[in-house]
Amino acid sequence: MVNQFPDTTSSSTYNYATHYFQTAQLPSFLAYAGTDSKGYSSENDVFNEDFIDVYYGEKYEQLTEVKGKYDSEDLFIVPTGVGAERWDVDGICKV
Repeated sequence: MVNQFPDTTSSSTYNYATHYFQTAQLPSFLAYAGTDSKGYSSENDVFNEDFIDVYYGEKYEQLTEVKGKYDSEDLFIVPTGVGAERWDVDGICKV
């Protein structure tokens, strides 16, 4: 299954599709693949609130240590990257 959107897609249509994916499609995938399955973070859902478990699982603590070693000031952040939970939703301020 592929959910594609042209650049001209309205934000309301995109938001609806994102919500539909999170509430209808993703649960179906997890029912088939199992809750231990992980996602491919290069093409991820930046609105996924459970990104730590979905994309990193049990390796998250180790990855946090590595990030702390090489990026101790959290200069490099992405919405679902290691350490993103320490920033607000806009990536502007630490929470």
